[in-house]
Amino acid sequence: MKMVNRLKSIRIRYWIVGIVVLLILFSGIGFFRSSENPPVAEKEVKNEAVVIFTKAEIRPKEETFAVLRRSGRLDRILKTAGEAVEENSVIAVVDETARKSQLETALSEFQLARANLGRISRLYRSGASTRQEYDDASSAFTVRREALKAARQELDDSLIRAPIPGTVALVAYQVGDVIPSGGRVAIVEDRSSFLFRLSIEARWKPAQWDEVVIVLPDDLGEVKGSVQALRPSGGSKVDISLKVEDEVPEQYIGRWINVKLMPTYQVPLTQSKGGSRSTGVGRVSSGLALTADGIVTDEI
Repeated sequence: MKMVNRLKSIRIRYWIVGIVVLLILFSGIGFFRSSENPPVAEKEVKNEAVVIFTKAEIRPKEETFAVLRRSGRLDRILKTAGEAVEENSVIAVVDETARKSQLETALSEFQLARANLGRISRLYRSGASTRQEYDDASSAFTVRREALKAARQELDDSLIRAPIPGTVALVAYQVGDVIPSGGRVAIVEDRSSFLFRLSIEARWKPAQWDEVVIVLPDDLGEVKGSVQALRPSGGSKVDISLKVEDEVPEQYIGRWINVKLMPTYQVPLTQSKGGSRSTGVGRVSSGLALTADGIVTDEI
């Protein structure tokens, strides 16, 4: 009987030791698995209660000059400031009457020379005209043809055309003004998008901005923008270009205005395998505002 009890006791001890060993093995496997899956860095958009007051210059996506190729007196203005234009559409015309008259004369002389060449050619083939007469008629036709091409080119050069599709921002001359060759007659702007150019403190981390709500002055609403370009401007300042695709009131285009910026930040976060997250660096304190002079206030 004692022997049986002793065997039972030994078996129980072996079972206990085995269970302990298994527990140790399982905990070790879990440890190594967790070490193989370190936290994964990611970025998440956060709405921060940050408001920045500053000044911004508003420029259209593109602006180009409509140039006159030949000097002349301005006769007509077909498109004025604020009007939409297509590429190559006519904005204004110089020396219209004189150059139309020149084209009509050149066309009439060309038609006469062509008819004369046709008549002499028939006579020459029939033996009723000399080779010299044919050569003279052919030379006269060539001269009148080149004169017609030149007259058409001069008339085309008298038209001031839009270099791009967009909106006429300015016509720099009035009817009756004499414009030199190469004169910049009008400015045409592509207003499909705009750039808000401004300078702020670098500590506001504009490189992390995901989207910016820009509140316009005079209670004219707000627009949304995104960072197009960043450039250090010396000291603690950063020059920024914000691309805005919303419509902007015409009275602000090309001007410096007071704006209020409300950026949405991309905040670095750390995510573990189980889904728990911890906030990383780069978050901005809530409830602060920055004036154009770099003074922090608590105004929202």
